[in-house]
Amino acid sequence: MPKTILITTQKQLDKLKEVKADQTVTIDAELRLPGVLHVYGNLVIKRKLDTDWHGDRYVEAWDSATVEAWDSATVEAWGSATVEASGSATV
Repeated sequence: MPKTILITTQKQLDKLKEVKADQTVTIDAELRLPGVLHVYGNLVIKRKLDTDWHGDRYVEAWDSATVEAWDSATVEAWGSATVEASGSATV
């Protein structure tokens, strides 16, 4: 996959299973996360992302990953992952 990926459709997001360490993925549409998305690189969420912790539809940041989230996002990070939140986002 290319190092920079722009996700604007549900079909594109459905194919994405992980963000590799050398990748930056930007989600720039209101979409529904289809399952667990493992992030090892950089993930930028610019629009509302429909997730469900109990339904196994959430983002996991690992190692030295970076996740940027806006609005009412909730993010959990492990290892030396970095999370940037704004608006009413919680970390």
